[in-house]
Amino acid sequence: MNPPQEVADLLRDCAGALFTCLGDSLVGVYLYGSAVWNAYDPETSDIDVIVLLRAACTPDQIDALATLHDDLARRHPLAGTLDISYVPLTLAARHSDSTLPYYRDGHFVRQGSGDVNTVTWHTLHQHGVPIVGPPASDVIPPVSPDVLRETMWYNLGFLSGRMPAYVARGIETTLFGVVSLCRVLHTLRTGEIASKRDALDWARAQVGEDWKPYLRNVRALFAGDPWASADDAMDGATAFAGHIRRLAGS
Repeated sequence: MNPPQEVADLLRDCAGALFTCLGDSLVGVYLYGSAVWNAYDPETSDIDVIVLLRAACTPDQIDALATLHDDLARRHPLAGTLDISYVPLTLAARHSDSTLPYYRDGHFVRQGSGDVNTVTWHTLHQHGVPIVGPPASDVIPPVSPDVLRETMWYNLGFLSGRMPAYVARGIETTLFGVVSLCRVLHTLRTGEIASKRDALDWARAQVGEDWKPYLRNVRALFAGDPWASADDAMDGATAFAGHIRRLAGS
């Protein structure tokens, strides 16, 4: 899937600047997420990218990356929506650690974990689009079905336990929790990762008649329908999390 033109233009500029900063340390720049799922919305979507490196960034390279992101933010309206993790190749298909630089929500972080997890690697291996470098499946090992399933069980427990806190913080975090639960159930039942939109649509056929109106309202909110009810979505979210756990068999 080709990304939208405005995303492609930003990524092309970013990739050229990354090569200048990182030189031979750069293995590849890979796009994943909504921009490759045909679900990209310039109003709400991040641009998810993994930059694979031959070795961890040096202090000088981190300084150069900070300057790079400042420059991109001045020149590209969408640059602030980039979500980029810088990962040495030795961590491919593994969990991240707390020493890696990343860029998210318009800020460059010199040391943190970024968005690097089992789901990231699985999605990249199967669907990652190379902006620079060889095909993702050539450099990123596959994630085993057992490991992916174990991650989903962990995510199910975490998300359902966090749902009251998501509701307390408002509709945006509530939608994140509800949609994420639908994605988890989809993966547990199919073994595949779905986009947020596709997981919501799939889940409406799985949750039973009593919960279909709830998910219909959530889907409308997710699509930006001004007539959808945020109060109804938040009021039902914790009970919905329990329902998903029962459907999953936990």
